[in-house]
Amino acid sequence: MAEKPEGKKSDDGFSKPENNYLKLYSLKKELANGRRVIIAVAGLTLLNMLLIFYKVKIIFPFSLTSPTFAIALASSFEFKYSIPNLVPIAYILSIFLITVYIFLYYLSKKGSLAILISLILFSVDSVLFIVNAVMLKNTFIYAIFGLIFHAWILQSLIRLYIDSIELKKLTRNM
Repeated sequence: MAEKPEGKKSDDGFSKPENNYLKLYSLKKELANGRRVIIAVAGLTLLNMLLIFYKVKIIFPFSLTSPTFAIALASSFEFKYSIPNLVPIAYILSIFLITVYIFLYYLSKKGSLAILISLILFSVDSVLFIVNAVMLKNTFIYAIFGLIFHAWILQSLIRLYIDSIELKKLTRNM
């Protein structure tokens, strides 16, 4: 069988360089959209913390569990054992964690390490969510929505990490 001349279109309708550039464009667009998950988690967590701070009776599961858990634990210890200033410390640590996620969002533009760190941190938070839901016997609806949210974010971060590695390989081969 005769070889295709240089520049001729392949079976998929694109010559190899065009196909690589199309894939590169597609991956960059997916990464830009996927990275928004990291900043959304930080924003929703901040919103949840504000609800707690203003003593609103609604806490939603669409955020990190660790700040909410830390604030609730600090409040409980402060009340039960008369240990002063635990709640403000919990808020400071929670804001620090949100800042880490915002920092990871900006670093994720540069490479896959920040995405991997986000994935690890959120995995730990997901385990904490499950432990929290079982220990505190949260309402069924809260637990289901929280599990769905955490599973969706984990899946998004895994996909984001895989895409970032694929992008790195593709740009290396170009």
